[in-house]
Amino acid sequence: MQHHLANFCIHILDSDLQERQNIETLLKRVGMTYKYATNATELLTNLRGTTNGCVLLDVRLPFYSITELQQLLKKQDVYLPIIFMGQDKDIQAAIKVLKAGAFDFLLKPLDEQHVLEVINQALCKRQEQLSQQTFLQKIEKQLHILSVRESEVLQQLMKGFSNKEIGHALVISTKTVEQHRANIMRKMQVESVAELVTAVVSYQIKTEQIYNI
Repeated sequence: MQHHLANFCIHILDSDLQERQNIETLLKRVGMTYKYATNATELLTNLRGTTNGCVLLDVRLPFYSITELQQLLKKQDVYLPIIFMGQDKDIQAAIKVLKAGAFDFLLKPLDEQHVLEVINQALCKRQEQLSQQTFLQKIEKQLHILSVRESEVLQQLMKGFSNKEIGHALVISTKTVEQHRANIMRKMQVESVAELVTAVVSYQIKTEQIYNI
């Protein structure tokens, strides 16, 4: 297991006792942190406020349909990757959960090596998501501390305009543009306009992707 994923937890809900024991033995052997839930309600409680990890979930649950549980997890703002488990006869359920955004579907009886590979992929995906969130929060905070005029200058810089062109567009001197530009670079913690544009464009793209999910 990768060192930076060591603090991640696998949350498990499986109605099959034998399979639960097999999973527990496997995760213990490789040193992964895990937490079992005995039912869907307990799982939702365990996941409240959780940001690190993934969910290993049996498709056959009492009281809840699997798609209902997926919706409840989303409503609770749980965005951990969900890995479902089921048998050949659960293929229709597999199609539904994958269409609804599940990370993967594992067939029982579980293949140990494949389980570990998928869990590791899911945790790596979650790590990437958290890194992107940190990046977005940082850029958003930096953008918010720009003055109104600095924001206007930034918009012109994003269009590729020169200092002279920006000054003409905003009816200010080139020297004033240079001052605003220096302030923008300092507040955004970048060394060049290219780095500034890259950061802002990346922020815009990732923000659009989040809102379009």
